[in-house]
Amino acid sequence: MITIDGRDIHKQWTLEPLYQKYYGQLMQYPDAKKKIYNNWPDEDGVDVIDTETKLQEKNITLKFICDNYSKYLSFMNYIFDNPTFDLYDSVLNQKFTLEYISSSEFHRYTDHNVFGIKLRQANRIDTTTTLLTCNSVFLTCGGMRLEVNRDKNEWRN
Repeated sequence: MITIDGRDIHKQWTLEPLYQKYYGQLMQYPDAKKKIYNNWPDEDGVDVIDTETKLQEKNITLKFICDNYSKYLSFMNYIFDNPTFDLYDSVLNQKFTLEYISSSEFHRYTDHNVFGIKLRQANRIDTTTTLLTCNSVFLTCGGMRLEVNRDKNEWRN
């Protein structure tokens, strides 16, 4: 189930994400910010100052399918009235605070609409992710992935 500010997007607006890129957009890490460095004219290469890596802002585009134009308008009006909102995905068991930037595309078909919205992650990026499956829990933290098998009471990298 996917919710926006606690509202089930399917029940409220008959929305379903286009899954081909949905999870890739949400889960992909942003690029690292450039570190401070010295580029001495009399030395080869650069002298990077060793500081903690910081992440750039994360911009994503999510695409949805909707069964009618009035539900699309209702959803967009909600987003315009609430440009910063919490999107929760039960598969990822994670909440994303997102800020609306723009409508990236819209296609109207006979029996449905397909549209995209460009968003910016509005909160600090949580570097710990939990993915629940039937028998296992997958945890990632700082690039390390850990699988916890509920049935066997064991874990592994």
